[in-house]
Amino acid sequence: MSMLVNGMDVYACYQCGKCSASCPVYFAMDILPHQILRLLQIGEMDQVLDCESIWLCTLCSACSTRCPRGVDLPVIIEELRRAGLRRVSGPGRSQRAFHNSVLRSLERHGRVYKAGLAVSGHLSTGSRQRDARLVLALLKRGKLRMWPSRIRGRLVVRGFFQRVQAGQEGEKDV
Repeated sequence: MSMLVNGMDVYACYQCGKCSASCPVYFAMDILPHQILRLLQIGEMDQVLDCESIWLCTLCSACSTRCPRGVDLPVIIEELRRAGLRRVSGPGRSQRAFHNSVLRSLERHGRVYKAGLAVSGHLSTGSRQRDARLVLALLKRGKLRMWPSRIRGRLVVRGFFQRVQAGQEGEKDV
């Protein structure tokens, strides 16, 4: 029996815990890396998609480097993130809003307009007033620009977005 997640067999993991021991952000995780694999093995996909750990992972590959079975956990985490972004509710909601804000900024300006991203992220995720004060402090120190700068090839970038959108609409028709 095997369960493949993006080509990786989660049953290859025998729960040695080396991935969790080598993780630089284990202290902030609600479910440790080896526990994520175990939950996938027993079919608890919803519990994994509801956890914050898949969003905290830095994809540094320390876990896969030390894995004696060759399980590439960052590849699995990436697929779990994609599945989480497709969900309607849960922890992926704010990440989905952030992702969409980044894409809108890229399409509009050809690069990410960080101050606009901070404001749109603040509005779409309902983050606290503390975040607004941080943005103001960054603006004051010149770390963020008040107005967006645009690249010369922004129309080319916009064309990429239009082609992707056309391709997605074509997939829906099939």
